[in-house]
Parts: sequence; structure tokens; C-alpha cells
Amino acid sequence: MRNSTSPDDDPFFLLNGQVSDETLDANEPNIFIAIMGMTGAGKSTFISHCTDVKVAISDPGALQSCTQEVHMYRCTYFSPRANVYLVDTPGFDDTDRKDTDILKEIATWLTKTYKQNIHLSGILYLHRISDNRMGGCAHRNLVMFKKLYGPEGVKNVIFLTTFWEKVEGSDGDTREQTLKTTEKFWGYFVERGAQVQRHWNNHDSAIAVIQNFVPLDITQSPQHVKLAIQTEMVDSHKDLDQTSAGLELQGELQKEREKMLQELEERAKEIQEEKDQELREILRKDQENQAKELQRRDTEIQELKISMERMHEKKIQQLEERLADQQNQNRIHLKEIERVLQSHRENVQQIQHQRDQEASQIEQMSQEIRDLKDKKIEQKQMDYGMVKYKADDEGDEGASDTSSTTWSNRNTQTTTRVRNGLACFTCGEGFVDRNSLFEHLEQLQHARDRVTGEPRRLYGGYGIVGGKKYKGLMPEGRGIYPRVSR
Repeated sequence: MRNSTSPDDDPFFLLNGQVSDETLDANEPNIFIAIMGMTGAGKSTFISHCTDVKVAISDPGALQSCTQEVHMYRCTYFSPRANVYLVDTPGFDDTDRKDTDILKEIATWLTKTYKQNIHLSGILYLHRISDNRMGGCAHRNLVMFKKLYGPEGVKNVIFLTTFWEKVEGSDGDTREQTLKTTEKFWGYFVERGAQVQRHWNNHDSAIAVIQNFVPLDITQSPQHVKLAIQTEMVDSHKDLDQTSAGLELQGELQKEREKMLQELEERAKEIQEEKDQELREILRKDQENQAKELQRRDTEIQELKISMERMHEKKIQQLEERLADQQNQNRIHLKEIERVLQSHRENVQQIQHQRDQEASQIEQMSQEIRDLKDKKIEQKQMDYGMVKYKADDEGDEGASDTSSTTWSNRNTQTTTRVRNGLACFTCGEGFVDRNSLFEHLEQLQHARDRVTGEPRRLYGGYGIVGGKKYKGLMPEGRGIYPRVSR
């Protein structure tokens, strides 16, 4: 269980905020399981099956790993019986990172958590069964795993074979048996109690594997494992280069360095013996690249000479720099958001201003239209008082019978009201010219007989009235034009 610590001693700054401090302080037992193996062995896929997190996945046999640092993910399947956390680790075959950096990354997390009394309950080592042989990189990963882990607690190791869907059953069985019985492969661990299981690339299979480390009895405490790298650096206060894993990596780097020195000497002899100037230049450039690579190996060897405290300080510095960079990025992002919002506000204000202007213009135009209508009405009223009315035929005005008396009286009233100009006998509206009157009569069918007052259906045409040609109206079914008031 985790002891209470101050924020400065909190190891979970290494977890990138993926697991909350409160969760780790829960009353249920905390079970930590390390996931190890080569790049592309299926570590991230396995974790995705156990958690609700979509972990970035590398293709099988990929040179570039998606796991660059130690990350921890919570498996909630066993809650509330236990809090299970899967610790994802980078492999030692990443082309983008030096093995020295990967060793320091893993050692930093393991020693920091160990100092805070947080122990692993087990380790899963994943291996692709689809690989037809144990290659150099795979063997190197296994050797580093052996040096990191040490002989203690081997029974808490499970070698998990993956990608069974990629092989024939018989081929997979043969390869698995070879791995289990060969001393330099898994034989060393199997003889000391390690297990070998198969993963079928699904949730149920992954949970069944995790179940091996979760006690069935709630009152039973989970098993704890002490790794060699933890006891060497924390308990024995060794620097990284003095640990088993550090010595193993140093040995590999020294072998590579000696090989490079030999190649440099051979290249120097070739340059001296070569007479062709162009070829000598090519060899010289190749020699320069070899010298740079040799210098990198020397740097890696020197970087292993680091204490646990210094590793932790550098990790904290690295994370603080990353945090500062992230905060700076956030500030830049917030400024950009504010700029966009300000631009949006200005656009809204501009649109609002334009809308107000357009509304004002519309109101102004509407007022002008109302004013024009009022002026037109006033003008018509003035015209009614100015127009003179004359009968087109005085004989027709006097000729009326009893049936037309009412109409004649109305005609007289209209004449008295209009007094001047042309007017419609039906509605009394006055007009300044004949054409306007005739259009009115045609549109509203207000034509009537001036004597009888009976409605007349008219249609448009032209005629001669008083020796002048006018647009006029012709009574339906008759060949004469109507007489109009004037």
C-alpha cells in the first residue's frame, strides 16, 4: 500500500496525470503490473483490451515505438475488489531513442515508486509468436529484461505470446515449445516458476491473464516483487552503470565501440592505399560518419554513470520543461482564441451597424413613400376643386323619365361635388383627363348609362369625341362610344 507523502516526494508526477492521486489512496489494494516486450509485440493493444483508453498502437515489427515513456493505465474490471494498474514501458529496440535513454526512463520510474513503498505485483513479457526465430533485437530485449528483473520473484513473471491469429496452430506450438525449453530464451525463467500463456487478442483473454495477479479473497494482500534494479539503486545506492542492467548495456556498447574502432582503422588503411581521388573522398566521408557514431557510443557509456538522485532530478527537470512548454502553448492557443473571438465580435458589431443603417434607410424610404402618397391624395383633393364638369350632351341631361329620376339626382350631386373636370358617376372619383377616367371605368367596370343609370360592360378602344381622338370605352354589343361627363 502507498504511504502518505508530501507533494515534493510524490512519484506520480511520472504518470502524466493519467491516474489520480485520490484513486491511488483508495482503501482497496493497488496492484501494479508492468507490461514489457519488444516494439510491436502488442503491449499497447493488450492494454486497450483491459481499459477504456485507446492506446496508440505500433504495427508488428515496426521500427518506431508508440510508447516513448513509462505510462500507467487503470483497469476498472476488478473494482471495487482491487485497483489494477498496467504500466506500459518502452522496448529496447526503438530506432528513435538510445538504449541508454530507455534504461534511464524505466529505472527512474521503478526506483521512484519503490522508494515510496509502491511495488509491482507481476510482470507480463509479450512476444510475437508470429516471429519464426528469436532475432538479435528480441534476444537483446530479453537479456535486458533478465538483468532488470533479477532472479527474485521469477514466479510472478508471465511470458505472453501474441499474434496467434497470424500463424498456423502447429507452427505456433513448435515455436512456443522451443522458447520454453531453450535456456537462453525462456527456459531460465520457466525452470524457476515463470508461466507461459497465450493471448487471443480480445478482452476476455486479456482479463484472464490479469486475473493471475488479483487475489480471489478480498482479505488477501497482493504479492509484491522486488526488481534487481530497485534493490541495487535504492537499497545498495549504486549508480546506474554499476547495476546489472547498466553493466549489461555497457558491455554491449563497449563491443560496438571496439568494432567501430576496428572499422575506423581499416577505413584509414583503405584511404591510404586508394589512388583514385574520388573514391578516397567517399571513404573519407564514411570515416567521418564512423567517427561520429563512435563518439555517440562514448557519450552513451558516460551517460550511464549517473546516480538515482540525479536521474530523478533530470526527470523532474524534463517534466517541468514539458509543463512550461505546454503552458506556453496553452497561452498561445488562448491568445489565438481571444483574437478570433475579438474578430468575431467586431464582425458582429459591423454587421449590426450595417443592419441598423439599412433599417434606417428602409424607414426613411417608407416615410418618403407615405409622404408621396399623402401628397398624391392632397393633389387629387385639390384637383377635385379645380376641375369643371360639363355634360357631353345637354339634351341627354334633360331627358329622363320617372325611372331615372334618382340617377339624375345622384348625377347632379356628383356634378355639384366635383364641379370641374371629369368624374366617375359610380364612385364620384375625379380625373384630370379622359384616358385616366377610361382606364378607371375599364378596370372597375363602373360604366353606367348617364340617363338610366344602368351598368354597362365596356371594353377598350379609341374614338372621336368633339373632333379629337381619345382612348375610350365602347359599350359591349354596340358600335358607338359612350358619352362621358366632362
